[in-house]
Amino acid sequence: MKRFGTRISARAGLSVTAATILMLGLSAGPATAEPAPPTSGLSRSFEIQNLTQNAAFFAGLNGGDSLSGGPGVGSVLQPGQSASFSASSYVFTDGDVYPVYKAWPDNDPNVPHTGEPPYRYDFHFHQSPLGATSYLACAASVECTTIDDRIGQLLDSPGTNLTFGPGDGQKQAQTLLSLCADTRISSCGFSPTSHEVTFSENHQVYTAINNATTSPVTSSINVNYSQTESSNIAIAGKVSAKLGSIINAEVSGSIGRTWSQTVGYSQQVNTTIPPQRSVTFLAKERVDRVHGDFTIKIGNTTWNLPGIYLDTPIANTAVITPQEGPLLTPAPGSSAPNFGSSSF
Repeated sequence: MKRFGTRISARAGLSVTAATILMLGLSAGPATAEPAPPTSGLSRSFEIQNLTQNAAFFAGLNGGDSLSGGPGVGSVLQPGQSASFSASSYVFTDGDVYPVYKAWPDNDPNVPHTGEPPYRYDFHFHQSPLGATSYLACAASVECTTIDDRIGQLLDSPGTNLTFGPGDGQKQAQTLLSLCADTRISSCGFSPTSHEVTFSENHQVYTAINNATTSPVTSSINVNYSQTESSNIAIAGKVSAKLGSIINAEVSGSIGRTWSQTVGYSQQVNTTIPPQRSVTFLAKERVDRVHGDFTIKIGNTTWNLPGIYLDTPIANTAVITPQEGPLLTPAPGSSAPNFGSSSF
C-alpha cells in the first residue's frame, strides 16, 4: 500500500522568479494569472472497486488537477461494482488527482442523511511529465488498498462476515447476481449439502380451451412444453457464464448432469369441458433437487448464503392435469381449439 505522494511541480518556478524581481526593486508589472500547463495529449486510466458491504458514492476531488473522464459526482458504486477514471498527463509538470468516495452504513446513499458519512476513502493518482510513470495510492488511515498501481479497492474491516439465510431469498438472489458478476473482484463457490428427487410446483403449460356451447365437449389435446432449470431464489436464467460453470460443476458432481438444462415434454391429454366453462392444463415434473450453500469472498468480507436449492428437470416425468374454470378470452394468436362463440 502506498502512502500519498508529495506533489513536485515545475510550476513552482514561476513564483520564485516573481519573488526575485521584487527583491531587486524592479517592477513586475500588472499581476497575471498563471497559464494552464500544456497537456501531453495522453490520458491514463485507473479503476476504483467497491469490495465493501455498503453502497459508496463518488464525492468529487479533494484538490489537484481535473479528471479527463469518469463518473459524475454523486454516482453510486454498489458492492461488487467498479468505476473507471482517466486523467491527462502534462508536458513539463507532474499531474495529480485526488478522488474521494464516501459511504453510509445503511447501504442506501439516496436516503436523506445529515452530517458527514462515517466511511471515507481517499485516493491519489499521480503521473510524471508525459505520463512516463504513474501510480495510484490510497490514504493509509482508511480501509483501502491498491493493486498494480492502477486499481483502488474500498474494503470492510478484516474478518467481516455477513449471512443472508433462507428467509432472505430476495437478498440472497441480489447478492449472488451482483457480487458474482465480475470474477476479477469476487470468489464465488457452491457447496452441496444434500440431494433428493421431488416434484416441481404446478405451473400452467397450455392456454385455455373454451366451451361456449350449451353441451359438454370431449377433446384430446396434445400438450407440448419445455422446462428449464430453477431454484428457490430468483436466479435461473440470470447467472453469469462464470457463475453458471461453478454451479454446473458442483451439481454435476451430485447428480451426474449439469443444472443448466432445457427438457422437452409432450403428452396427449383427454378432457371433457362442461358447457360455458374453460379448461387450462397444469403440469409438474420430477426434478433433481440439490441443496447447498453459496459462499462469496470479496476483499475483507465473506458473504454466506445458506439454504439454497437448485432444481434440474427430469425427462419423461410430467404429470399434466386439466383445470376447469370460467370462460376466458383466448390469448392473441392462440392455436388452441375453442368451441362455440369466441365473444364472452
